[in-house]
Amino acid sequence: MGRHRRGTAEKVELCLFPVAFKAYNPLTLGPRRHSVGPGGTWKGQRRHGASAPFFLFRRPRFLDPTGGYSREVVCRFKGRVFFFCLPRKGTYAPRKTQNFMNIHEHQAKDLFREHGLPVQDGIVAYTVEEAVAAYEKFGDVVAVKAQVHTGGRGLAGGVKIAKTVDEVREHAGNILGLDIKGHIVKRLYIEDGCSSIEKEAYLAVILDRSAKAIGFIGSAEGGVEIETVAHENPDAIKRFSTSELTFPKDAARPLAEALFGGKSVDETMEVLEKLFDMFVKLDCTQAEINPLVLTGDGSVLCLDGKLNFDDNALFRHPEIVELRDMEEEDVNEIEAKEKGLAFIQLDGDIGCMVNGAGLAMATLDMINIHGGKPANFLDVGGSSNPDKVVEAFKLILASGKVKSILVNIFGGITRCTDIAEGMLTALKQMDVEVPIVVRLEGTEAEAGRKMLADSPLHTAETFGEAVAKAVKLGKGEAA
Repeated sequence: MGRHRRGTAEKVELCLFPVAFKAYNPLTLGPRRHSVGPGGTWKGQRRHGASAPFFLFRRPRFLDPTGGYSREVVCRFKGRVFFFCLPRKGTYAPRKTQNFMNIHEHQAKDLFREHGLPVQDGIVAYTVEEAVAAYEKFGDVVAVKAQVHTGGRGLAGGVKIAKTVDEVREHAGNILGLDIKGHIVKRLYIEDGCSSIEKEAYLAVILDRSAKAIGFIGSAEGGVEIETVAHENPDAIKRFSTSELTFPKDAARPLAEALFGGKSVDETMEVLEKLFDMFVKLDCTQAEINPLVLTGDGSVLCLDGKLNFDDNALFRHPEIVELRDMEEEDVNEIEAKEKGLAFIQLDGDIGCMVNGAGLAMATLDMINIHGGKPANFLDVGGSSNPDKVVEAFKLILASGKVKSILVNIFGGITRCTDIAEGMLTALKQMDVEVPIVVRLEGTEAEAGRKMLADSPLHTAETFGEAVAKAVKLGKGEAA
């Protein structure tokens, strides 16, 4: 947590925790619990006047693999920092953010092995010849697996079983260079095969922000996308959560019984406990095994592994930071972070530039309501200067898929004149061929609108009008 003085408006660096209404005194760092009373006051404290310094920060967070996510709301009030969560769901929930760090399967398997989880041996290969050499060490049957930071590898042809050298050579040649959801395969994992599989299951430990706890998710339907199971057969998914940092044996046993049952329950319980302990020790946000399999001899085995780590805790784990593969991360998101912008690439075609994460999320909602699809989440933040606006436009247009851009600014700390100047500068420096809709409200809004009066930009008075125009222009219709 950054240093700050009581009663000042100095911005703090926030360290986020999955707890509700928990306040940290900046002098003692001692926790105190509070709840919100009528009118936004805090119960248990004397009522402060409207002039009391109160600052609210929001940021979107990935919640769990079944499709939900939440907003963390962080308040500074009278020298204290308050943390709590607002659950929220939507179809555009971003899957790639800078709030967690991802690693490859083979790296996750190494960590599984270090923590006593049952995994097969494997070797990383960067060329076809290295893949063949790895097969010769194992012989018999191997799995040739693409190593990329995305799911759906099997459906994309990125996971193949090979029983001969020729099959390894063929599969490795086909998979290397394969494009899987925008990720180009540059490395393979040649894994010793599992000869007999009786059952497949899904298991994950997640940071469940809606429950403000560590969550367990399991399903006897493994080996497929958990989102598919959640949609087609939600009753097949079992959940429970714990707010303790010790393994909840009593709560975990019904989940272990639901996955495989029979004589394998004790071994499944052991996997659950070791996965939980690793999750806590390494500050994970997600530890997933899909599939977790029951073999012919009754053993439980982790056939796949996925780990995400909380960015806020990486300073405690330099050994984890060394595993980061920057080539697998979104170049635009990395560049945005370096320039002080919060940017997340999405799949739509309506570019967005907004100040404030809360307004940005509301803008994405409104675009969906009006029948459009947002191309990105982009928060230019407070005190935006013209150069930052220019960089924001470059990021929005980098994908080449954007058909219109919506600039939605509510000026508080941000001056609308700075935004207007930045947009005019961007039009001079860049060849922007898509229509841009601008809505300015708040600090110096009228002056900002006057600056744009003679420009080719489309202006709007209200939020709804701006969104409607951006969606229509994106579809090639008259606004």
